[in-house]
Amino acid sequence: MNVRSRLKALRLDRRGTTAVEFAIIAPVFIALLVGTISVSVGLFLIGSLHYAVEEGARCASVKTACQVNGSADANATIAYAQSRYFGPNVSPTFTYAAAACGNSVSASINYSLDVGLRTFHRPHFCQGLFPLKSPGFHFFRIMLSSLCSSMIFRKTGFHFSGSCSSGAGHIPCRFCFALTCL
Repeated sequence: MNVRSRLKALRLDRRGTTAVEFAIIAPVFIALLVGTISVSVGLFLIGSLHYAVEEGARCASVKTACQVNGSADANATIAYAQSRYFGPNVSPTFTYAAAACGNSVSASINYSLDVGLRTFHRPHFCQGLFPLKSPGFHFFRIMLSSLCSSMIFRKTGFHFSGSCSSGAGHIPCRFCFALTCL
């Protein structure tokens, strides 16, 4: 057999094509799988943080576990909010403030995701206020929060804030709303 016939036989041989195709496609599918899991963990972190601050603000307003002599206790409220955080194993920083129209609990967290070649740092901030006197505002706030949480991996990160004392709040991802204290 000469070289030309060996090259022709090698070119027509189909054995091993599946392994080559798998070697080309597998890294893409593995990257998609890892990315999907990472985004899911990030969204779970945001949802858990929102739940914790909303429950902390509610506890300060209506539950006796967070009150001392009928008024909200900052340390008990923060401890209650920390016990309601079920997200990834990072420690959020909770703060309590008595607002003009209710109780406010806010939390901030810095989440780092190490993907091997690079580490991504995402700061998150959210604030819960209870009671909200306007019945339609809670639904509007949930819809707006869901809209902004889809922008979690923007360069600026996800931020949700509201201020009861000034009477207005904002979400830096280009959506504004008014928070009125009735």
